[in-house]
Amino acid sequence: MVKQTTILTIAGSDNTSGAGIQADIKTSCILGVYCLSAITIVTSQNSNKVSKLFNIPNHILESQLRASLDEYEINGVKVGLVNNLSTAKVIYDFLNHFKKKIPIVIDPIFESTNKRKFCDSEEYQKIHKVFSKLQPIYTPNLYEAKALIGSKNKKMNIEKIYQLLKKKYKCEFVITGGDSISDHCLDYLEVDGKIQVFKSKKKSTTSTHGSGCIFSSALTIFLAKKYSLIESLKKSKKFINKQIELSPKLNVKYGPLI
Repeated sequence: MVKQTTILTIAGSDNTSGAGIQADIKTSCILGVYCLSAITIVTSQNSNKVSKLFNIPNHILESQLRASLDEYEINGVKVGLVNNLSTAKVIYDFLNHFKKKIPIVIDPIFESTNKRKFCDSEEYQKIHKVFSKLQPIYTPNLYEAKALIGSKNKKMNIEKIYQLLKKKYKCEFVITGGDSISDHCLDYLEVDGKIQVFKSKKKSTTSTHGSGCIFSSALTIFLAKKYSLIESLKKSKKFINKQIELSPKLNVKYGPLI
């Protein structure tokens, strides 16, 4: 019997099931892996706004993490919404004690699509300085990439952004471009010191809620299945494009991708 790949997602809960833990679990089901979860934050939200946030107490989060590790073998970890340094340190301490090296993917969520910031810029950078010690793979969009280096320069080119990210965090970054105004989705990855662009035609859709969560989950899954980072990136982009065509039609402002 072939052992099933198992990932752990550490992220927020979205009551509309478009993003966060719920999107990660749905992505895992579609891609045929088992998904463990630990909730960092409970949100109340819809396509218009994020109304409320409730941070899960650290001892509860730690208990969730320990309960999974005590019984399951984990092949990959995805970290989503974390909005304070205290929570980041709990997660870091847990992941830093893993006995074997497994892929860790961090989706550094800074702001919701409807413009709700989850923490201030200084706290955001402190959180990810802690996480960067784990040598994860980050999946920021361009806005988040600039927030990670504390820049508001709209004209900064991708080479400069990468240079500053690598200097500050010393990690791998896949910078996603699905939120750009271009007709194409341009994703960036540094390979052998050179930035490669992975280009795909954008599809017209309003079903984009959770796309960042789903991309980072898919990337975690393919890495956990032992694909290379480039292969995992290509497969994740292909998965997103396919799911756009299958996304549920729910007659809301911007619906869920899956």
